[in-house]
Amino acid sequence: MKSGTIHGINSSAGFTLMELMTTLVIVAILAVLATNMRGVFQENQISSYAQDLMGSLQLARSEAVTRSTRITVCKRDSSNPNQCATTGRWDNGWLVFVDENNNATVAKTADILRVHEALKDEFDLYGSGNDIENYVSFIAAGFPRKKGGNLQSGSLVLCDPRGYNNHARKIIIYTSGRMRLVKAGDKEDTVGPTTCP
Repeated sequence: MKSGTIHGINSSAGFTLMELMTTLVIVAILAVLATNMRGVFQENQISSYAQDLMGSLQLARSEAVTRSTRITVCKRDSSNPNQCATTGRWDNGWLVFVDENNNATVAKTADILRVHEALKDEFDLYGSGNDIENYVSFIAAGFPRKKGGNLQSGSLVLCDPRGYNNHARKIIIYTSGRMRLVKAGDKEDTVGPTTCP
């Protein structure tokens, strides 16, 4: 029997300590990269959703002024996606439509200007203040008003599994019709809730 073999098997066939350490380092690096990539994905997705919602609100305000009529943005009903919901959150997406009856309800003949699909499961979107839990409605002068005519203001908060601080987005809606998109924890984050559901 030759030296260094056992029954014809080379005794150096196992991992050396150096090879094992190198493998563990590579696995650790890949785990860190995977975690960071998930954070990058979440950051990109939450920013995209926030921009979509801000764009829908700006469209509603602009169309209200242009058409000289009420335009409403409401959360979609999960069982009837071309209707507004009066329960739940905004996670099922939203509609922008010409509010013919001034009641935050999609009439049969209503012109639907934009439809946004439901958010991915890990994202939460909810409204706070002056019926913004259900809708935001702009009159012909560009001001947000409740369906009864009273002033409307508040915020819409978008969250992901990372929670509120430094991750969530908030759209603040002022009675003047001005809107501001802020990142949670910014110095401009001064209106509305500061938590995620």
